[in-house]
Amino acid sequence: MNEMPASCQVLLVEDDLLIAMDVEALLKDLGCTVVGPLTSVKAALEVIPTQPIDAALLDINLNNELVFPVADTLARLEVPFVFVTSCSRASIPWQYRARPLVQRPYNPRQFIATLAQMLN
Repeated sequence: MNEMPASCQVLLVEDDLLIAMDVEALLKDLGCTVVGPLTSVKAALEVIPTQPIDAALLDINLNNELVFPVADTLARLEVPFVFVTSCSRASIPWQYRARPLVQRPYNPRQFIATLAQMLN
């Protein structure tokens, strides 16, 4: 399994409570501090300027609201992020199609490898 940097802060933007709890537990097991989980674009945009964030995990569809304004802000701040979603890559705007994507249901090993690669 890939190594995670010590004490990374990961923004978690996910509206499904069970998935958020699962991902949060996985991140904490890896030694990460979780910022969130946040369930809306508005909440994420309010938190981003107030917290140091090393990386972000973004669900694309948040209660029928698309997460791309959050992606725009993170890209502008040069914070790496991964889309964690059941959406296809084709549903992602062209400027973000090269970004890492973890399809749900995700394999925890693949999820960890993708996150570790992004952070290293």
